Amino acid sequence: RHNNMSGRGRRSVRPARGLSARAGLLMPVPRVHRALKAENIQHRVSKGASIYMTAVLEYLVAEVMELAGNAARDAKRARIIPRHIQLSLRNDEELDRLCADAIVSQGGVLPDFRMFKAKPTPLSLDTAKKAVAPSKKPATSVKAAKAKSKARVVDSDDDDDEPMSSRASSSKAAYKWQYSHNGWHDYDAAASNEVETVYQEFVTSDGTAGLDVRAVHSGSFNYMVDFRNMEQQNVSHPNHTRRSIRRIPRV
Repeated sequence: RHNNMSGRGRRSVRPARGLSARAGLLMPVPRVHRALKAENIQHRVSKGASIYMTAVLEYLVAEVMELAGNAARDAKRARIIPRHIQLSLRNDEELDRLCADAIVSQGGVLPDFRMFKAKPTPLSLDTAKKAVAPSKKPATSVKAAKAKSKARVVDSDDDDDEPMSSRASSSKAAYKWQYSHNGWHDYDAAASNEVETVYQEFVTSDGTAGLDVRAVHSGSFNYMVDFRNMEQQNVSHPNHTRRSIRRIPRV
């Protein structure tokens, strides 16, 4: 016998390809097949059903990851966190309807820009005593009371002659707003003027028209400004950061 050392006549061995590779999928078809059989949906589960279900799951994952990646890029983050997945699900109409009952752990909630009226703060004991206690002012005559009321009417008429726009512009020039972050920092000019405008509306309404909390846009972020507690909340940032604010005269 002569040994054939040339290797002629041997079959070339092809690398084994799994079911996922043959179907052109990345997710494992056998694992989905086992999961379907474990659910006892039917006595028999075909490979075609497993491949179809795997393709649907892979498409949904790709859609969610694409939207979550866009949310992470908008937030200037290099890593996708549960908050970005929550935003991707709730901002898409079809995915929101599909995952209506799903809860994303540590996903937070969607920002709501609707204005709401803050709850009235309860009166303290000292304030209540002052309100109930009778006034100790000396009684005035009828003529003095009439003269005082006339003077008050004249003063109010003089104040009404000044337009609201001039008041707002004068307050913008006289005051500025700051926020607290490792010390006090000035708002930029546009944001300070915008906050001052809504603050003047809050002052004139005396907090009775639902203007205690206002939505303000500054730069690429949106803020909810609470004038009663003098603080702001960044509703565009995933962390919803709260900071103290104050209004001081311009030097």
